[in-house]
Amino acid sequence: MTAKKTKETLKFVRNLKSGYSTGIGRVTARTLYQYGDFKFFVVSSAVVMSVPETLVFAADSTGEVTNYIDLAGGKRMSQEDAVKDLKRYLLSNN
Repeated sequence: MTAKKTKETLKFVRNLKSGYSTGIGRVTARTLYQYGDFKFFVVSSAVVMSVPETLVFAADSTGEVTNYIDLAGGKRMSQEDAVKDLKRYLLSNN
């Protein structure tokens, strides 16, 4: 008997705390997404040295980043564009 593979989708979970300054910029938006049952990602938008950027990081279910190596996103990218970039990343790595 072959196990039936379910189609995993990327789902918005909730908005996270934003509007605070870091040492090099200001975080303007953070959202938590879930892929499948156990993979979570934070999509984080910031203005760093006067340049807007949105990056995607691996996270846990509470929205805490677990690895600061960016998986998707980039400079001058919107949250929506970074989510599309994350979807491409997930499709190419499954």
